[in-house]
Amino acid sequence: MRKDGYCLYALYKDKQVVSLAGLSWRVNFYNKRHVFIYGLVTDSAHRSFGFGEKLLSYIHNWAKENGAAYVALNLESSETKPTVSMKRN
Repeated sequence: MRKDGYCLYALYKDKQVVSLAGLSWRVNFYNKRHVFIYGLVTDSAHRSFGFGEKLLSYIHNWAKENGAAYVALNLESSETKPTVSMKRN
């Protein structure tokens, strides 16, 4: 099996990282080739301004352009505790 190719994508505002996502390409028996986002965080001072959404949208478009069937995201919020899984085609 090839290496996952884990990488980080960051969104900057005024030369400061405000949102960060860690991801890699995945393939398994029941899903097509896709991008899996292991985590997406936004600096607490910059939340509720749409930075996380903007970064996620960029990753989705990049993944689609590079042949991903979908983008999967697994979130666990420190505020709400439950884990949320999301797939976006």
